[in-house]
Amino acid sequence: EFCSAVPDGMFDYILFDACYMGSVEVAYALRNKTDYLIFSPAEVLAEGFPYHQLMSYILTPVPDLPAICEGYFNYYASKTGADCSATVALVDCSQMEALAAVVHDVLSESGTRGAIDNYWEGQRYDRLSARILFDLDDYLSRIGTSSYDRFVAQLEKTVLYKAATPSMLIGSSGFYINHYSGLSTYIWQDQYQNLNSVYRQLEWYKTVYGQE
Repeated sequence: EFCSAVPDGMFDYILFDACYMGSVEVAYALRNKTDYLIFSPAEVLAEGFPYHQLMSYILTPVPDLPAICEGYFNYYASKTGADCSATVALVDCSQMEALAAVVHDVLSESGTRGAIDNYWEGQRYDRLSARILFDLDDYLSRIGTSSYDRFVAQLEKTVLYKAATPSMLIGSSGFYINHYSGLSTYIWQDQYQNLNSVYRQLEWYKTVYGQE
């Protein structure tokens, strides 16, 4: 609904001050709506972005998007305990078509639609008992195809800035961040048929898995 309401080419950038927006699926859906995206694949703490420290980067003729990301990250990285929790990424939306193409190649070469042996070993980004949000690069590295190196090269062109604290909300069902690419993804799992049904409707799914 959001995508359909926003005309193509409307924004120079969109900053999502919201949890879990930093997914490859969201970035692909918005690739024609904005030039750049700033978002977090994990949670954003309740305090949100520290705008009092970021406005000098925002209110300029050419906003300094990497500085916005760095300011957000440093604000939380300087804290202690569970408050030292942040993930952030800056994505060049003009690279999303190329990223989707190489992900399609990785999944196609797998012969298993991207199935991996143990989802629970993957880098997670949610605190749910049912893990559904994983690091995109960590996931594709576990599939192991000849296209993976091309994916890594394209990912570097797509994610212009990324930063993550060592952990996210440890002590509150949180997790450590050992592998961070800047983008999350949903992994198809047979036990979540309701989620799979919705996932099939996404542009990203239709592009990387193909129409069914």
